[in-house]
Amino acid sequence: MRMLTYFINRAGKGLSPSRKKEQERAKSLLHARIEKEKQKKAA
Repeated sequence: MRMLTYFINRAGKGLSPSRKKEQERAKSLLHARIEKEKQKKAA
């Protein structure tokens, strides 16, 4: 997650809008997966 955020923040300045949107979508999917795993461990 950290590396994806780093990439979006640093290298993302030169990305095309469609590629940046794809990266943001990947970030949200990864975040959702992490939260789901946290909930499984807590239950």
